[in-house]
Amino acid sequence: MKKILSIVIIVIALILLYLYAAPFKYLDKDNVTVFMWDHGFWAKCMDGAEYVSDGLMKDITTDGDYIYYITGGRKGKYGDTLHIFDLDNRAELKEIHMPDRMPWKIDSGDVDGDGKTDILVLMYKKTLFDPVLDNRPFVYTFDGHLYAKWLGSRLSHPMRGAYFWDVDGNGVDELVSLEYGRDGKRISGVYEWDSFGFVLKNVKEMGYFK
Repeated sequence: MKKILSIVIIVIALILLYLYAAPFKYLDKDNVTVFMWDHGFWAKCMDGAEYVSDGLMKDITTDGDYIYYITGGRKGKYGDTLHIFDLDNRAELKEIHMPDRMPWKIDSGDVDGDGKTDILVLMYKKTLFDPVLDNRPFVYTFDGHLYAKWLGSRLSHPMRGAYFWDVDGNGVDELVSLEYGRDGKRISGVYEWDSFGFVLKNVKEMGYFK
């Protein structure tokens, strides 16, 4: 009996170690649960429907009607293709190749309260007026068609990451960023949409990067 118990404990420990070490990620948002791994995702809706898609996964988000995700054909941080997966029709709706823009992070929200999904895509690219490779936030609107809403060259400081979040609880999302401030200090910036672009709302200093 002790031998069996020992084997069971070892097996459970190995499973937990594998789950901890493996590149898995759960996403629970708007009644959709997504289980993501390096080569695709599995999604389950509140109605019980299940969906599976393959691809070398980089990042993923959902608004409850669609799943937006980035894949890449090469190893490393950056991807080369943006996908939009239609949950109702259980099929991929759009596949947008952007290898020159190197997308690596994606998030969804609503920054102006119009009920349409806004998609934040962080890319590592050059721009016309800033011809240096750097992290840049691009925002698109999706209502069945994808529109460029804001193609930001940069924020107030060099950016390490960003996401959408309703900071003040008013039902409209802000753009929250993690930036490098003076002397390498870490800064969290909150930006709100003002019809033409994002305006810095407040900033919080958070210490130094390691």
